[in-house]
This record gives sequence, structure tokens and C-alpha cells, in this order.
Amino acid sequence: MTSTAAMRHASRAAPRHYSMRQREAGLTAFGSDEEEEIERLYTIDEDGRAPWKIKREVRAGIPPEIRGLYWQTVTGAKGCLEKNPDLYGTLVQMPSNYEEKILKDVTRTMPHLMFFRKKNGAGQRALFNVLKAYSVLDKELGYCQSMSFIVAILLLYMPEQLTKVYHIRGRAFLSCDYPSTSWLYHHFKDEGVNPVLYASEWFSTLFAYNFPLEIVVRLWDVFLAEGNEFLFKVALAVLKLSHDELLPLPFEHVITHLKSKQDALLAVSADFLIKLADAYSRNIDKQTLEALELRYNSPKKSIFRLETV
Repeated sequence: MTSTAAMRHASRAAPRHYSMRQREAGLTAFGSDEEEEIERLYTIDEDGRAPWKIKREVRAGIPPEIRGLYWQTVTGAKGCLEKNPDLYGTLVQMPSNYEEKILKDVTRTMPHLMFFRKKNGAGQRALFNVLKAYSVLDKELGYCQSMSFIVAILLLYMPEQLTKVYHIRGRAFLSCDYPSTSWLYHHFKDEGVNPVLYASEWFSTLFAYNFPLEIVVRLWDVFLAEGNEFLFKVALAVLKLSHDELLPLPFEHVITHLKSKQDALLAVSADFLIKLADAYSRNIDKQTLEALELRYNSPKKSIFRLETV
């Protein structure tokens, strides 16, 4: 069995406590043949659709050792770097109007992870550099706090020069008017609970803000291959998991519960959550998102727009 094949059968569970040693394993250097094999396995079609083989692989779980290269492959990060090898270095050297704000947020982004714990350590410096570079590149957006959580997760598996910034713009509306959550839908309506009050952080950080790390990276494996529809399915799955706890709660306690650490997820595996999300495949698709867009947004603005650098 080749080393790449062996890695595909390695432990697929992400670590609960991510150490420096585990990060180094995530940044494994591969030989050219191994790299080509991994890229061939996980290349997305030109139309942006993931072949069924990739969907099957990501649901089984991407081994941590190859997750970084998988993310680089499905996002096209390596291709961007090859086309613009000097761009990142140039951007990092340029001044940004957001430096003070970024520096403040960097020190409080995922301090429970050893990689980001040390003040001005390698992790914090890499996080600062990527966020600063993006703020210089995208003058319109600049910087917002949710970006730090996304970049932090990416840096656990990718070198900073290959890190792409993902940011979801626009208002995120979640309709949970489906049979499995209909009671909750009516309860939220009666209490005046607008999804934007709790779901905005879920979507703007791609669930990195208050979800367990080992679940977040598995969700990203699927999201990067399949797109924004999967995020809505996950949101509905989370509401389903918390259904019984949320149903008797008044407005303020509902918001507090959904914006806090998702303890309900600690009792389930990533596999279970992904399967639960997949159960909404018939309810959430591109047509559903387009309908929500027409209902809540200007026709010229999409609910989600994925920005990459």
C-alpha cells in the first residue's frame, strides 16, 4: 500500500485538542507523485460540482494528514499561488487601516488552541499576516471579526501563503418551516426570534465560532466540496438537535442558548451531524436558496457570496 493510500485509511477523526505537533502533521510535505494522486482524487469539476466519489470520501472523513492538501485542491488555492507567487508577500508588506483592530482580535481568537495561545507567537503572527493581507487586497470589505475564526481554522491545515479568506456577505436567513422543526418554527415566530439574531455568527464564521473543532473541520470538508446549500442543512440539523431544549425557552434564553457553545454537539459525532444535515437534501437546494433570496434580499444580491483570495 502506498503512503497516500495508507493515509486514506488512517484515523479520520480530528483531534479535540489541537497541538503544535498535530498541526505539523496537517502540513505534511508530500512527494510529487503523492501530491498528484491526492489532487486527482479531489479535483472539483469545472462547473463547481463535486463528483459522487468526492462526496463519498468527504462523508467518510478526510484524514487529517491530507486535509490541508485536500482543502487547497478543492478551493484552487495552489493554482492561485502559482499564478501570483509574489502577491501575498507584497500584500503583507503594505500598510492596512485595520491593523490595530486585527491585532486586538488575533489575541482573542481561539486561545484554547496551543498554536494561537502564545502572544506574538507563530500562530498569532500568521493569523495577523493573512488578515492584514486580505484587508489590503479587498478595499471594499476590508476586515471584520468573523474572518479571524475562519483563517484560524485554515492555518491549522495550510501554510499562510496558501490560505484563502472565505467570507459570506449579505443577510443570512434561515427558514425552518419543515415537518421536523415546525413546532420550533412556530415557537420562534411567537417569541419574535429572528434567525439573523443567532445564525449570522454560524454562517459568517462557517460554524467556527462556537462549534467543536473536530466537527467544524468535518463540516468544512463537505462545504468546500458542495457549497453553500450544505451550510443551511447543517443549521437545520443543529436546530433539530436542540429542539427539545429550545421549545420551552423564552426569547432571551433562546438567543443565549444558540449563541453559546453548542453543548448538544458534544454528545454527537460529526458523522451523525452530517447524516442529519443530509436528511434536508430535499428541502434545501439551489432553488430554495434562490427563493429565499427573492423573499429577503435585492435580486442583485445573493444570500451567500463566497469571496476567495
